[in-house]
Amino acid sequence: MKILFLCRKNNTNYGRTYGLDNSAKFVSNCLDGMKGITSEIVVVNDSNDIDREVTKRNPKIVILEALWVTPEKMKELLSIPRHAQRIWVIRIHSLWSFLSQEGMALTWLNGYRFIDFPHFYLAPNTEEMTQDISDILKLNSVYLPNIYCPPKYPKQKIGKKNKNEIHIGCFGAVRPLKNVFTQAIAAVKFADDLQLNLHFHINGYRIEQWGEQNFKNIQALFDGQEQHYLIKHTWLSHKDFNTLVRQMDMGMQISFSETFNIVAADFVFNKVRIVVSEDISWAPDTIKAYTPNSIKNIVEKMGEIHSASKRQLTKLCLDSLKQHNEKAIKCWSDFIGSVE
Repeated sequence: MKILFLCRKNNTNYGRTYGLDNSAKFVSNCLDGMKGITSEIVVVNDSNDIDREVTKRNPKIVILEALWVTPEKMKELLSIPRHAQRIWVIRIHSLWSFLSQEGMALTWLNGYRFIDFPHFYLAPNTEEMTQDISDILKLNSVYLPNIYCPPKYPKQKIGKKNKNEIHIGCFGAVRPLKNVFTQAIAAVKFADDLQLNLHFHINGYRIEQWGEQNFKNIQALFDGQEQHYLIKHTWLSHKDFNTLVRQMDMGMQISFSETFNIVAADFVFNKVRIVVSEDISWAPDTIKAYTPNSIKNIVEKMGEIHSASKRQLTKLCLDSLKQHNEKAIKCWSDFIGSVE
């Protein structure tokens, strides 16, 4: 069986490598190793390229990464006889709170309700969203979670850091729901408590969903500090990003809304300590800060993580990620088996 993942080209100034690409690559890497399955990823300019690429590759299953195809275009594609026997899936990587920031989200989801095609599915990556899509919008939905299966990258040597410094990475696009500003304040307080100079690392050139005011406040916070520094990174390839992660002493992903969170998995995979929000369901409770608005709570959790045995913490986190992967692979296998 052939599976084709389609990602829309990202034309913004921070480059084309981004979360949806990586998500598709990781799932494709895993599926491609399964018996009887070949998987491929193609990046298209827009929905007008879909018919050409699908016809050329002739897959059984077409997976569109995220909401970028209008209901009208989907109806047009599904009406073409050569596509009638294919399985069409739109993956959704967000919860309602995040989708509410996308003005067209509910309009398009409502539009999909009028598509009369038996093999058209919406596929959230959380069980709750999958049930909501079915119960509330009355759409065919299937739970297809993220699989974390990155390529094996050759590890580069990491230089030694100054003992008076602590490097904390809070990566990802700067958006209001990512809660980066609050995490920056907590990182400053944590570094002060340890009497260390903070180097707070972010992706400083990808601002989305009205995150400009958040970024201004983050910048102002560090402009007022004499011994703490904001380090801004461009958007990197996943290989280069993993090298950057290994240079950190700790990561932070204490956001208000998450589903999987590849950045958190990258920290765990590279055996770097991290504090996350409770929304990252696969992560062990040990590393979760349950009140993302509380500087005190976040700093206390950072202290626990900082003082914990790295070996035990690494094992706990890697085991949790492994368990998630095993369940996710079964979900994908069950779905593929049901449509063969």
